[in-house]
Amino acid sequence: MITQDLNATTIANNTIIGHSNQTFGCGVEIADANSFLTKNIIIRNVNSSGIDISSFYGYGCDQILSKNTIFGNSTNYGGGAVYVNYEDSHPLLSHSILMSNSAPQIAVAGGAEITVNYCNVVDSWPGIGNIAENPAFVDTAHDDYRLLWGSPCIDSGHPDSLDPDGTRADMGACFYDQSNPVRVLMTPYEIPFLIPESGGGTLTYALRLDTHLDTPQEATFWCDVTLPDSTILGPLLEPSTITVYPDMMLSWVRYQGVPESAPLGVFRYNAYAVVGDDTSKDSFLFGKLGFGSEPMDPWPNWGDPLGVPPSPYNSPGALNQFALHGAFPNPFNATTAISYQLSAFSQVSLRVYDATGRLIMTLVDERQEPGNHRVTFDSSNLASGVYLYRLTADQNTVAGKMVLLK
Repeated sequence: MITQDLNATTIANNTIIGHSNQTFGCGVEIADANSFLTKNIIIRNVNSSGIDISSFYGYGCDQILSKNTIFGNSTNYGGGAVYVNYEDSHPLLSHSILMSNSAPQIAVAGGAEITVNYCNVVDSWPGIGNIAENPAFVDTAHDDYRLLWGSPCIDSGHPDSLDPDGTRADMGACFYDQSNPVRVLMTPYEIPFLIPESGGGTLTYALRLDTHLDTPQEATFWCDVTLPDSTILGPLLEPSTITVYPDMMLSWVRYQGVPESAPLGVFRYNAYAVVGDDTSKDSFLFGKLGFGSEPMDPWPNWGDPLGVPPSPYNSPGALNQFALHGAFPNPFNATTAISYQLSAFSQVSLRVYDATGRLIMTLVDERQEPGNHRVTFDSSNLASGVYLYRLTADQNTVAGKMVLLK
């Protein structure tokens, strides 16, 4: 939790997560200070508001809260996202996203006032340019609050306010960079990663590619690592070239081994996507204990195959449909992944049959939420041949064919 009293300050580029405070703001508390809060992600704090603004002593609080993402905070009083109290408090909230906090998102008491403009407040709030829509984050399950292309928060800020890429400002802490034809993203599944001294360890992350353009883009992508002495090791994920289609986010889960012999220190894991002369880059940090040894052992990388996945993750504009995207890879050896999309909560069954129609395996038999789903089929105990799979979701049934080659 960040607490600020009396002196003006800037609070920027922080992720404030998982704090608890029984009295005042569990994410940020501002008392009698004229502060500027910008580009902060304030998530899953409990027992009081994500941001609490008060003027206890009458010094006044004229804060500017701009380009913040406030998500999943809960409170026992006031607003789940922002609580403003006392008559000398007059904050301005702009270009921010307030979603999935305990209701109401914003609360004002004690004669205070708040101005809210160009914000996405999910249960709505009066003001210029405000919306109340699903912001379409990349992956809230793994705390990735960047925006999918097609998000209503993109290019929805003040017309005279620009993002670093020169386009109209987005809402939220993370703007969508439209300066490159293809965007590469990495979402680590655990933050922070700390590799133990003995035995090494494994980084798990999602690697994603998407485009904001209306035409397919051919991109070459790979991963490497920056060592503690600033030298580059790699590529660890070998370069691959793939076509990225509009309204689709390609997504793979990958695993990066870190050997015990790696040196002590802080590393930066990097991903790149190149289209012509344009390069998109993303990275995350991790640490390694122990002093390592020379020569350093290999860094293995494995996970989902890097061919074109059958649309495992679509942008918001393509989510309102039922579809079977198929099996990939196909033909396959040992394992393949079957992907499909649900438009609503559905009772789902996914079954595999041999060429004679005999049931081989039931992969799914449960009620599932809308969105994209991906199921692995392991054929280790099966013979080579043609297999059929049938997907049923409520009244919808579709089928496909896959070939097992051993």
